[in-house]
Amino acid sequence: MGTIIQFNHVNKQFTRADHQQLTVLKDVDLAIEAGSIFGIIGYSGAGKSTLIRLINGIETPTSGEVLVKGVAVGSLDHQKLRDLRRKIGMIFQQFNLMPSRTVFENVALPIRFSGLDQATIRTKVTHLLELVGLPDKADVYPATLSGGQKQRVAIARALVSDPEVLLCDEATSALDPQTTADILQLIRQLNAELGITVVVVTHEMQVIEDLCQGVAVLDQGQIVESGNVYNLFSDPQQPLTKKFIATTSKLDLPQEVVDSDLLTLSGHQQLIKITYVNSTAIEPLISYISRQFQVNANIIVGDIKILQQKPLGGLVIILDGDQQAVDQSLAYLKAQKIRLEVLKHA
Repeated sequence: MGTIIQFNHVNKQFTRADHQQLTVLKDVDLAIEAGSIFGIIGYSGAGKSTLIRLINGIETPTSGEVLVKGVAVGSLDHQKLRDLRRKIGMIFQQFNLMPSRTVFENVALPIRFSGLDQATIRTKVTHLLELVGLPDKADVYPATLSGGQKQRVAIARALVSDPEVLLCDEATSALDPQTTADILQLIRQLNAELGITVVVVTHEMQVIEDLCQGVAVLDQGQIVESGNVYNLFSDPQQPLTKKFIATTSKLDLPQEVVDSDLLTLSGHQQLIKITYVNSTAIEPLISYISRQFQVNANIIVGDIKILQQKPLGGLVIILDGDQQAVDQSLAYLKAQKIRLEVLKHA
């Protein structure tokens, strides 16, 4: 469908109270495809929120340019910037609802002075409340809603101007796991039904895994790795990416477990982790090396998930046999379309 958002060598600096320059983003290059769900992940202070605020012109780059549909956001005058922002909805961690207004009034607020007649506004808001699953909450106040319901209202409000892009700034961080799953499912539904491009800022790799098609890993203002989510999960290159992915995988044993008496090795035993990155099944490989090389494979932990309709997972095993058999087994496994890592030797 083509690129809808593009960052070209974007740098962003702020001047601190002591007049020192604080660099928040460094030479950011990024392209986000129209109609996709794209994630930006990093720890607090990485520059994620600043990056997303450059898209709708709340912040402007110190150098470089941000393009939305081929137009440089920083070049727009006040009126054209307002027009752009109508096409970019945004939801936040803390919902930002007005407590003194009803749910209906909160959703209608962005188009209150748009020139639409009241009947059209009512029809539009009613439809959106049905879309986000709150058709019976129009006349209640935000204080009576749960966190998940408040975020659904915020999503409806973000959609009321018929945006082409939805920016989500830590939108599920204040929610419990089940409510987070519900909100992510709603965002997936909106993306599929409306074709809206979604940009998600988060520090939770589970959100990236569950929701996104593409991802960029941000570290101290720099993108250290980016690409298709499956490719990144199956073959991460950077230590920070591996650290994030470890939070969603059972295969990454804590070092204290690896070093503990629970995994004491003897003889020629080796503790290895095998990760497969395509549809190649691991079990037949384990059966094969057991028969072919006369080794025993004690499975310590296994994990498999379906990511973007493809399997991703692996095993942690203790490989046991004489030295030649273990070496031959490892050589065979390394020649397959898998990743192999030796975690511990006897």
